[in-house]
Amino acid sequence: MRNPLKSRPATFDLAVEVPLPDAAGREALLRLYSRGLELTADLAPVVEATDGVTASFMKELLRRASLHALALRPDDEVRVGDDELGEALAEMNDARSSLTRSLLGSQGRNPPG
Repeated sequence: MRNPLKSRPATFDLAVEVPLPDAAGREALLRLYSRGLELTADLAPVVEATDGVTASFMKELLRRASLHALALRPDDEVRVGDDELGEALAEMNDARSSLTRSLLGSQGRNPPG
């Protein structure tokens, strides 16, 4: 099958490689994506466990942690603590989530467990 984008002129003007975020970048991403949430979790273990992941992975991690928090406290402000963030990380590192990790660009270490 022919690639339709490749045959169109001026489809790609510039290719930019975006490096994976380092530890400081992953922590900053968690803080950025937690706007509007009460983030009470200790971020150090999560930052360490997510070496080699993309910004998209971090965003999805926080989204899932927020859903866990809402399930526990539906009438409260969304408060993401250690339990919610840990649960979301374990869920994303589960063997059944390998497609999600692949799509989100995770090149991190093998999942814990």
